[in-house]
Amino acid sequence: MEIKLAAYETQFSEGCRKNGAADETIRKIWEMMLSFDGYSFCKPHSASYAMVSFQSAYLRVHHPAEFMAAVLSNQGGYYRPHAYIAEARRMRLLTVGPDVNVSRYKYYGSGRDLVIGLMAVRGLSASGAEGILKERERGGDFSSLDDFARRVKLGRDDIISLCPAGVFDSIAEGLPRFMQARRLLSANAGAVKKGQDELFAAEAAPFYSIVPPAKRVQRSDNDLWEEYRALGFLRNVHPLALWKSDVLAVKYRVKAVRIGDYIGRNVKMAGWPVTQKEVWTKDGLTMSFLSLEDETGLYETVIFPQVYEKYGRLLFDQRPLLVYGRVCDDMGAVSFEVQRIEALGAKAAGETRASLGETHALRYEGAVC
Repeated sequence: MEIKLAAYETQFSEGCRKNGAADETIRKIWEMMLSFDGYSFCKPHSASYAMVSFQSAYLRVHHPAEFMAAVLSNQGGYYRPHAYIAEARRMRLLTVGPDVNVSRYKYYGSGRDLVIGLMAVRGLSASGAEGILKERERGGDFSSLDDFARRVKLGRDDIISLCPAGVFDSIAEGLPRFMQARRLLSANAGAVKKGQDELFAAEAAPFYSIVPPAKRVQRSDNDLWEEYRALGFLRNVHPLALWKSDVLAVKYRVKAVRIGDYIGRNVKMAGWPVTQKEVWTKDGLTMSFLSLEDETGLYETVIFPQVYEKYGRLLFDQRPLLVYGRVCDDMGAVSFEVQRIEALGAKAAGETRASLGETHALRYEGAVC
């Protein structure tokens, strides 16, 4: 390879000089080409990637909901699901579901709607999802929680997975999600003890009087945390909403959509980690390329070895980060060279997670008295 490269360098340099290029320019360009040597690939490979890129770009522009649904149904790729959901919102798509009457097992697109599939619900068994879809196909849409409980028998774990995700919101008449779980679990328990017909004949909807009607449609912070726990993303807002007070407390924060306005300047940004790639320098030191996302878009960061050694432990937990550094422009590619990293609201996040675990146990797992 060294012999071939030397021959190519001679040929390249002579051709450049004939075109009037300066020796310093020739040297810089050749060094750039050498940096590509480590990961270049053959022309057929390049051509196939180009074809996939053209096709993907066409589908994304002309069939955006279907395209994003396909990416999510294939379980993403380079980014985590919440990054694709956030991108869909930026594309002005409406995220719908997961919903007991609308969702299929996989995601699908319909007009400007991106419908979340039941596959997104963590902890939902394949048999549970199949039972819902088969009964809906056989008997039509579910009209209420009572109707669902009569027609579909789910295990306790499936119910506790579905309710925090909001799957029953459209048929629950405003009943809070933890109360939806109580109702369905009570119905299952009663059906086993008394027989299904007797249970619903005698039931007088005892739970609806517990929560005032005005509060039934509100979503508390615990609801959002439980939804994130159930889906791995939030249906209608960015995950940074879970740290809303901490984000608002950050003064002079630059958002991703405006990063190009601050080239050459030191700024601070907040973001949710979506993907990370570790590499090693020629000296064997670890550095990282980290993609972060805020409410407005994605941005790429570079974490050099000295910074990585100091802050690398913060990169492996799913929580938002506050990064300080310099915005750089490398031949049109804007990146962020990180100098310091903080976990955004780390103490509050830990307390919230602990509170969430306790609340979840009380509100869902202890649902049937």
